[in-house]
Amino acid sequence: MQNKVNPHIQFFTDCYKAENNSFYIQDFLNNKIEHKHWEKNEELLNHNLPIIPIPEQYAKKIIASELMYGQEKELLYCSLFLIGNGLGLDGKKQRICSPLLIFKAKCFKKDEFHYVKLDYTSGFFNSQALNAAGSKNGEIDLEQILSKIDLSQPITVGEIGRIVDTIQIEYSNINADDLLLYPQYIEPAKIKTRISNLKNGTFELINAASLAIVSKSKNAREILFELEELCKKGNYSNVINGLINRTKEVPKLDSKPLTTATLSQAQTKCLINANSYTNSVIVGPPGTGKSFTIANIALDQMSKGKSVLIISKTSEAVGVLKQIIKSEFNANNSIIDLSQSLRFIKNRLEKLEWNLLKLEKKKSSSKIKMDINDANDLLNNLASNFTKKSKKEIHWSSKYLNNQKSVFINLKEKWKKLLNNHSIPFWKIIYSIQIVQEQRENYARQYFNALGIEKLLKGRKAYYNSLKFFSKVLSARTGRKRKEYYQNIRISELQATFPIWLSKLSGLSKCLPLDENQFDLVIIDEASQCDIPSCLPALQRAKRAVFVGDPKQLRFISFMPKFKEHSLQEKHNVFADYKGNSILDFAIDSLQESDQIVMLNEHFRCHPSIINFSNEEFYFKGLNVMKLTPSSHQNSKQLFQRINGKRTKAGVNKEEIDYIIEEIKKIIEEEVLLARKMKTKIGIISPFRHQADAIAKVLIDSFTSEEINKHQIRCSTPYSFQGQERDIIFISISLDGDSHGSAFAYMNKEDVFNVCVTRAKHKQVVVYSFDMETLANHHLIKKMYQLELKEDQKWIKPTEEKDAFSKEIIKTLENMKFEIFPRFQFSSLDVDLLVKRNNRFIGIDLIGYPGEMASEFKLERYSMLNRAGFKTYPLPYSYWKLNKENVIDELKRL
Repeated sequence: MQNKVNPHIQFFTDCYKAENNSFYIQDFLNNKIEHKHWEKNEELLNHNLPIIPIPEQYAKKIIASELMYGQEKELLYCSLFLIGNGLGLDGKKQRICSPLLIFKAKCFKKDEFHYVKLDYTSGFFNSQALNAAGSKNGEIDLEQILSKIDLSQPITVGEIGRIVDTIQIEYSNINADDLLLYPQYIEPAKIKTRISNLKNGTFELINAASLAIVSKSKNAREILFELEELCKKGNYSNVINGLINRTKEVPKLDSKPLTTATLSQAQTKCLINANSYTNSVIVGPPGTGKSFTIANIALDQMSKGKSVLIISKTSEAVGVLKQIIKSEFNANNSIIDLSQSLRFIKNRLEKLEWNLLKLEKKKSSSKIKMDINDANDLLNNLASNFTKKSKKEIHWSSKYLNNQKSVFINLKEKWKKLLNNHSIPFWKIIYSIQIVQEQRENYARQYFNALGIEKLLKGRKAYYNSLKFFSKVLSARTGRKRKEYYQNIRISELQATFPIWLSKLSGLSKCLPLDENQFDLVIIDEASQCDIPSCLPALQRAKRAVFVGDPKQLRFISFMPKFKEHSLQEKHNVFADYKGNSILDFAIDSLQESDQIVMLNEHFRCHPSIINFSNEEFYFKGLNVMKLTPSSHQNSKQLFQRINGKRTKAGVNKEEIDYIIEEIKKIIEEEVLLARKMKTKIGIISPFRHQADAIAKVLIDSFTSEEINKHQIRCSTPYSFQGQERDIIFISISLDGDSHGSAFAYMNKEDVFNVCVTRAKHKQVVVYSFDMETLANHHLIKKMYQLELKEDQKWIKPTEEKDAFSKEIIKTLENMKFEIFPRFQFSSLDVDLLVKRNNRFIGIDLIGYPGEMASEFKLERYSMLNRAGFKTYPLPYSYWKLNKENVIDELKRL
């Protein structure tokens, strides 16, 4: 087994190296480094000032970049540059202007002025810059250099002196004398001249510092380091072995999930699989509650005394999961979020230490768990009672109709009327179930809060040493120091205190050692966007894994040449597909049982008219659209707006931009008096980068930063919008009738298009500048347009009902001024009668009368309707015949 695994690890490691071989900033003067702003004197690194002012026009560029490329680019503060002419990573002679120190920076507005501040905990030594200079001994002792300076502390003249001494000892071809002028910086115009005057192979370290917008680091250094460590290991986790060896499993259910929320059957199955299989997959199309499901899996594991590591590629996705666990389940005390800055985590641990003394335990978690179990028992009893009553109702209704004149039946009728007067009506059972479910959710919040407090109190007393040294790990600036502190930590003790850990893929190595089976479960969110090698270190740390994503949305993209992959496959004698597979694909491919894959199919995000196309085109009508009502057919929230626009050679359609800006102005003006949380959240997407860039720049000139922030206005391509949602989305196609066919073909990519048209919750406006009829029928935009035309022509006509029961009910309800929709099709089920009164919908389930409507809904369906916001009223035939006045009164009160 091991012989098969290790070559795969080596192969994926080499692929990762090839993919990320040009990570570091090699030439800061290159135009790819955008919006440079050079400093004259150092004020931030030496902590002379906590913030520094920046010009308004420069701030606008930064804000525009964040708006356009929030997930792709970042603002960095770069200092102490190595300059010269040397060999790049590709072995070719290149200009070198590489910063030695790099910090993340943040632009913000205060009292009408713009400022920048640094995240000091993010600072790192760009050690690859020194690779261009080689070293006196042919080797670089990075630990020696890194240990000379703590970047979270003020960088004084003395610290600079130690850097100079270290570099001049280690490197004979680097002149570092210029650093002695610190904190005074040279003029940027002189840098190119200094470089041109240097001979090949000789370098200088110069005093200079600049802000700049840079493509976000893939944190390749940390991941690559762990992959190389993984290659050296002889043992691999069950998760990795299972994926590579494609092991067939017999499910082992440790224990039943603790049900603390109202879940669909698919979501419940996800919890069961997480307990039963080493590897399992959750396929979650847009808006189907992936994050809520992940949170429930994590909390179920926590209730069993197990530890969970939740991983995602972006900090935004991690933040969504954290917010659900915090707000929905009150379990914030049980979380460690490694995607935050290390200083923030360290401060939080210290605050908890002080706040623990104030925490009061009103009730033990074990007693609250008993309340949850009692609630679940009551729900089971109510469900059983409902099912038994339904079967009896169908039986007696049939008897009644077949023997209406029978003396025997008349006696039975009197008996049944007496029974009905003393038994719980069907509708009250359903409402009792809903009330108990709400009470159970309240118990769950109490339970997870109490459990978190108990773990903190126990951890403070029993595991103080591990907590103390973990705090030191977070402060360590070098891998050597981290390893030293790890020796004093028992990870199991940290996990006993904080059972749920959240992190970006790149954030693990700074906080946790690479030990197998550290966590009981790892969950990888947005797995379709994650490459295989980046996930291997996280999977090594886990006993079981759940992969969550959607193959129909944007996937991991590799830019490594295909020939390079082929050569690496031959080198390691493996046939794994790195370029074509995300970790989600890899996991699905490895599973041996269909039972290990669950698809979430209840869509909550979009208005039905918005999700309708994707549901039909990509998901084969498999999504149950939970916002579907009769009015949603009549009031489409998807608008196609044709503009008389022209696309320039630069790829910009100004007319479309003007239209979108005017529409946004209307929204902002209409909502100027609304509270921030009530304001419409606005997104603009264009499939084409040049159009998205142009829109973002106009947004900055047209609206204040306050307006942009309050309405959360965001503009980008679909690649930056996956996992995001807005109340209203404007889609700017930008193409016109003269645009080249290849541009239309690019827009026809299924994963890009699917993400593009599923971000809007309430309204979607497609802005275009060409004749739809000129497009071939296979074009997705034309298909969506034609489907919308068909939907506009639909009208829900009341179905003519033939059975006497429904006719009688309809007549009564019409007299009560109800609007009636017989046999309304809601997602995958028919509602016998959907009625509307006072802008509220009620689903009436007719039970017992022989025919198509005789059978009752399964309780899962009642729960489904309840999750969609419908009240449901089960109405047995006998109850109607014997208690008409009561039924009418009950319906009036609903």
